[in-house]
Amino acid sequence: MILIYKNLLPVYFVLTCAFLPCIAQTRNTLSTGSSNRLSISLTNTMGVTTSADAASNVDIDNEAVLILDPESEIQDNFNSDGEGLSGDFVVSPNGASYNITGLQAKNNYIIGDGSYFKSTMKSNVTDPTKPIKGEAFAGLNHNMTLTVDQTNSSFTQAFSQDF
Repeated sequence: MILIYKNLLPVYFVLTCAFLPCIAQTRNTLSTGSSNRLSISLTNTMGVTTSADAASNVDIDNEAVLILDPESEIQDNFNSDGEGLSGDFVVSPNGASYNITGLQAKNNYIIGDGSYFKSTMKSNVTDPTKPIKGEAFAGLNHNMTLTVDQTNSSFTQAFSQDF
């Protein structure tokens, strides 16, 4: 009798479990986001430069002195006619662009008394077989740079969990 019960126990277990409902849970999450960053800078530099290139039998003396008059006007601002900086941000399938209005740079450099730029070359014939040649330069340089940096990024994060 115990042997019959022992053989029927697995059959009973399979039959009762087969008809019980099975419950499962799934949790899904989806996150998306984007960010846009725009950085604008406008810089001005004014200075002097000297350069020289000559054979060994040429002496070069380069000098450059720049004195800006206190009345010089150097203005870089993000405000044109009091309206401020504005722009249109345009996004297309091929990329994005930003059309800027309102940037203004006004520079009136007045070179003051005592400014000078001088280059002299003199031969020192230590070796008469060498040619006497050279180049010398002393001058003023000015550079204005507008830099627009634009970064667009987006993300999508998906997570699924079954339990």
